Amino acid sequence: MAGTSPRRIKLPRRTSLSPVWRKRSTTQAVQFAYPGPPFPASAEGTDRIPGASTPAKNSFEATFSNLSAVAFQLDRMALDPAQRLSAKLTGDGPMTITLRGSFPPVDAMLDGSPVTVRQVAGGIELDLALTGQHNLVVRPL
Repeated sequence: MAGTSPRRIKLPRRTSLSPVWRKRSTTQAVQFAYPGPPFPASAEGTDRIPGASTPAKNSFEATFSNLSAVAFQLDRMALDPAQRLSAKLTGDGPMTITLRGSFPPVDAMLDGSPVTVRQVAGGIELDLALTGQHNLVVRPL
């Protein structure tokens, strides 16, 4: 359509992919003698050292522009709907967010104010007024 801007969505940055995240790995120089076969050699190179584990968080971040509705599949995001879930959301207007997953009875707060939660097939829906940056918390009752 003429005069309308394209819809854009910045995909959520996951803050939980597995039970633990690993910090960035580092490298160290390696040098050793290789006895063969076929021929003896002196080897030099680098070896990766895994970073330390950090605890997972049941949260995500998303930025929306010119979007009225979006759905997130929580199992594919490695998020647990049975636990407290938090999201940092940035948007430019009202929108409906569907969180797909096996939710127990929950309540939701946007910046500390209650939000109506609708149970739908396969998850919950929230109607949010997102102008700027907001913090959403969904927690089991």
